[in-house]
Amino acid sequence: MTDPYEIPCRIFVEMLTDYLEGALDATDVERVEAHLGICPPCVHVLDQFRETIGLVGELREADVDGLDAHVRTSLMDAFKQVHLPDR
Repeated sequence: MTDPYEIPCRIFVEMLTDYLEGALDATDVERVEAHLGICPPCVHVLDQFRETIGLVGELREADVDGLDAHVRTSLMDAFKQVHLPDR
């Protein structure tokens, strides 16, 4: 029988956003943290996510004014889809 706390890396990555947002239940937090304890590549992925979140959090509208209009529109559309309010 496998350890109920063992999760594959692909599942870890799927849970990562919820983990960072504090949206997982206690059991899943334990599973994610147990995985981090045995998987250095996923620790690296977590570090990359945190760094990206930190950098994006510092962006201002003026920072993206120089982007190609198509790229800017695509990014804004993607952002809006991710941050739609729950219905």
